[in-house]
This record gives sequence, C-alpha cells and structure tokens, in this order.
Amino acid sequence: MRAILARAAELEAERAVGLESDSRALTMGSVEQVAAEVGIPPAHVRQAAAEVSGVSYEEAEETRRIATEPALPIRRKPLSFPRAPDVKFAKERLTAERSVAGEVSEAAFPEVVDVIQDELDLVGHVSTVGRTLTWSPARQGTESRQIVVTVRPRDGVTDLHVEEQIEMAGWRIFAPGWGAGAGALFGLAIAALLGLQEEAILVTALPSAIFGAVATVKGMVNTKAQNASPQLQRVLDRLTALVKRNAVEGLPAGED
Repeated sequence: MRAILARAAELEAERAVGLESDSRALTMGSVEQVAAEVGIPPAHVRQAAAEVSGVSYEEAEETRRIATEPALPIRRKPLSFPRAPDVKFAKERLTAERSVAGEVSEAAFPEVVDVIQDELDLVGHVSTVGRTLTWSPARQGTESRQIVVTVRPRDGVTDLHVEEQIEMAGWRIFAPGWGAGAGALFGLAIAALLGLQEEAILVTALPSAIFGAVATVKGMVNTKAQNASPQLQRVLDRLTALVKRNAVEGLPAGED
C-alpha cells in the first residue's frame, strides 16, 4: 500500500505540472487506478484507506454510498387550511377526498344533489355513468366556478371527491396589471430616493413591476382558495353523513 500510495502521488504530481503544488489533492481514484494495475480490487483499496484513517470499512462505505447516492427530488406538499383539514390546495386546484364505509344507494342520488346545491348555493348538471354520480355547475362563463363533485359507490364503500379549479376570471384578469403598476411605482420611488440616473431607473422599476404582478396574482388566488375551502369541506362532511345514514337506513344498491 505504501508503494501504491507513493506511485499514486507521483501520478498526481505529473498531472499537476504547471499548477501550484497544493492546487490538486491526492484522490482515491488515482490510488484505485494504480491498484488495478497490480490486480488489487478497488474495495480493498477503500478498506485500506479506511483503516489508515481510523474509520471502519463499514462506516467508510456508508459515507461513500451517501455521498454518491442521487438526491431525492423535492416534492412540494399541498397547502392545507385550518378550517378545512381535508381540503388540499396545489397547482391552483382545491381537492377533498374521502372513502366512507357503506354504499350509497342510487335512490339517494336526488338527496345527494340537494345537499351539494344547498351547500354551494348553485344549480348544477348531473350525469351518471354506471353507479357513479358527477355534479358540476350549470352556469358556464367567466364568472362561474369550476367545481366537480363525484360520488362513487363500490365494493362496500363510497368514494367522495370534491374539487375546484381556482382561476383568475372576471375582473380579476386585470390584477396582474394592477400589481405591475404598483410595483413599478414602488421601484420608481426607490430610484428617486437613491438618486439614480434615468438610465438606471429600469434596474429598480422593472423587477419591482414583475414582482408586483406575480405577488398580486398569487395573493388573489390564495385568498380565493382560502375562502372557498371551508365550503368544500362542508360539502364533503354533509355527503359523508348522508352516506352513513343511507347505508344504515337505506337499502343496499341494486336491491328492490
């Protein structure tokens, strides 16, 4: 091992020609390269290096594994609201799901629709595919809410799914312009206070305008989602109670 290390150091010195003496460090790769020439496997080189440094071979291997292991991708968790614990908000979409023991009978579907429309204060369209009921608002337009409620009985449970797409519609489409204008004014005020030349005004005005537009849109979307989430939570809770009541008092699906 001493001979190998000495030869590896010579290789490093040859590679570092023209560079400062301390600009390159002796690497384990160089040692393994020389060891391979004489038939010593890399695992034995790493074990010897661990013993020289006073670290056990197992600890050294674990450290190497962690260092070379690819990092896990960062996943953003959906945003949740205190007043709506079952409602999650991600990618500008509110979702709430629950599986309730018992199958709601098709005879109870009219009551399901009544619960949804009463809680949302909206009249909607209903479609059924097989035993799955899907409800959505009847009014379609720039000011309409993009809500879908699905009730699906299957295999002794009823799956409930409520979702709403949060969009910048109606008068809210002008929000980016308002935010950009406010941000630009703020940037101009900062430039005036700093006494910047006219050429340098864009340095503060343009980034402030962009930030203002983004922050305004983000704030309005989050506020709209926060206001809508308790309503979706109530829909989910009332449908849950209906399914439980129907499963006890009503007849199983498909039974006359």
